Amino acid sequence: MKKAVRILVLTLLICLVTGLRQNTAAKAAGYYPSNMRKLYISGPVEIHVHDTRGVLAAEYIEDVPNSQYNGYLTGGMRETGEWSVYLPQDIGYNVEITATSDGTIDITFARLDDSYNLYYQSNYLDIAVKKGDVITMEYVQEFFSRDYSEKIEKPVDPVLKMGKKTISPSAEYKNDVPECAVTVSSNNPLGGIAYNYDDRYPVGMHAAVYAAQYEDCSFTGWYEGDKLVSTENIYIFRIESDRELVAHFEGETAYGRNGIFRIKIETEGEGYILDEDEMYVLDGYPVEITAVPEIGNEFVKWEVMGDCIIEDACSFTTVVKATTENVTLKAVFKTLEDPEILAYKYDADTICILAGGYEDAVGYRIYVKAPGSKKYKKLATVKKNGGNARYEYKVSKTGKYKFKVKAYKKNKKKTVWSKYSDVVAINIKKLMDQSDNGHGTQY
Repeated sequence: MKKAVRILVLTLLICLVTGLRQNTAAKAAGYYPSNMRKLYISGPVEIHVHDTRGVLAAEYIEDVPNSQYNGYLTGGMRETGEWSVYLPQDIGYNVEITATSDGTIDITFARLDDSYNLYYQSNYLDIAVKKGDVITMEYVQEFFSRDYSEKIEKPVDPVLKMGKKTISPSAEYKNDVPECAVTVSSNNPLGGIAYNYDDRYPVGMHAAVYAAQYEDCSFTGWYEGDKLVSTENIYIFRIESDRELVAHFEGETAYGRNGIFRIKIETEGEGYILDEDEMYVLDGYPVEITAVPEIGNEFVKWEVMGDCIIEDACSFTTVVKATTENVTLKAVFKTLEDPEILAYKYDADTICILAGGYEDAVGYRIYVKAPGSKKYKKLATVKKNGGNARYEYKVSKTGKYKFKVKAYKKNKKKTVWSKYSDVVAINIKKLMDQSDNGHGTQY
């Protein structure tokens, strides 16, 4: 089944989390800390961050970020390929950056004020490294928690060293961090779309722009004027000046003539939607959707609000096409009745279990909790014979045996299970025959 070409609405949430753009308007009178320092690093590196007590706070090894410190200090990989970490100012940190190959490293340090505006930024760009080189950064503790609301007259900048050599910043900005504009567009709206997270970025940081071609179309590259700057769908670059980028596509999709529509999926009853419950698709594009009932429930139907084409409104997996407007679909589930169980002593060492009472059941799964056991175990799966399923169980020892069952039915190729039945108990006080105990027979 073809997957829809979707505008990546969910990826916009990453923008809210990683927050590249900052408002550069700062307070006029001094620096009031937000307890937030940011560090961004790009290049072939491994990174270890320890607080001044020697406790590991965060690390980045073999392209895998790891944040610790009880969640207070956070780090991770941004969409631009930069590793980022938030360093609280009421704790001191030591950062160790190890080059994993020859190349260059970019480091940006940023400081936010108590309004979370970008107050200060220093860029250390194109640091030449060889494999094994180590860069260290020391962040001192700038204030204590009790001083949180007080102005810091002279914030302490980090000190970068490679061996005994101190690394000076390429550029420093205070109060007025310059920004550059990044605009993107598509040369062929029927061939694909171009998008980015924001239209302005602080200088020295990295940006990512995205090109997504439609089905039966191809992406040929990012152009700036007549110059081809990248053939990658995701183009990552450092911000140094304003950029106007155009994604070039060849071909035209058969869909999307009437625009892009939203398909929203809701549920009624106990069940959920597989994959996204909201998506944006080209008009007429086939989208496969699946509704999954919780145990003890079954899918009933799809209810449609809006103009669309649905392949089978009674199938839990179906295909839908939005044609002229936004569409809301509702997956309706219903709770199934509980199966019934009856157990009785057939003879001194045999218990007979009868299961039934479940509409359209194919069979039943029987569970037993033997004397001395802490858990139920699966005893047998028995197909229905007539109205009920019957099973005879040879007991292995005296004591109280507990039984319960689940029924199952078929919804096309899918097996639907009921909830558990009530529990029934049989007490065996004396065994007559010790042979073949612990086994059973289906009827």
